[in-house]
Amino acid sequence: MQTTAPSSTSPAPPAPDEPVVIVNLPMDDGGSRLGQLVVRTGSVHTALALPYPEMNEGCRLDSSSLQYVPVTFAFHGGGTDDGLAAHLTVTPGPDTPADIGEVGVFFRPTQGHDVYCQNSPSLPATDTFWVRGGPSEVDGWVVVSRAVTPATPQGRPDVFGTLQARIDHIRLFNGDDELPLSPVAGPVGTPCADDAEALCVPLR
Repeated sequence: MQTTAPSSTSPAPPAPDEPVVIVNLPMDDGGSRLGQLVVRTGSVHTALALPYPEMNEGCRLDSSSLQYVPVTFAFHGGGTDDGLAAHLTVTPGPDTPADIGEVGVFFRPTQGHDVYCQNSPSLPATDTFWVRGGPSEVDGWVVVSRAVTPATPQGRPDVFGTLQARIDHIRLFNGDDELPLSPVAGPVGTPCADDAEALCVPLR
């Protein structure tokens, strides 16, 4: 019997300015296919403030030392009035360096309601979005707080590929109805080992 040795090479990490699709899966409500969930991360931004003052001010972020990537959740195939909701948690993985500071997750704030880092000086590892009545696309941001240092003046874009994302509590809203969504086997995305209703994927 002929065997083939596994390749010793790994895929090259994405370029810092290259968007990456981390989830592309059909979703259903336990019996009916409802649409396609697509999650992508955008290009790496270095030494820039996050787009909304609430995030920077509440958590006292030093924009000169941070890097971040945008994360976009989109649900394709639902009705025009459908709204999407989920939790995103991002944590260091086994290959993440220990000297990058904190990892934080932020979704677009609700005006007058969202206050970040109110009960803790630490950055939130989990944030939730909840969009009623559309649009079924929403943006978030994942931050590494100490990426730019004298030793790494260009930041550390490679670190984002070592971070682990968990997406859970995925739901679709239509009027007053809240439908829990379950992932179906598809081209990109892996269910979590401890919860088949959640997704566990590399951030890039």
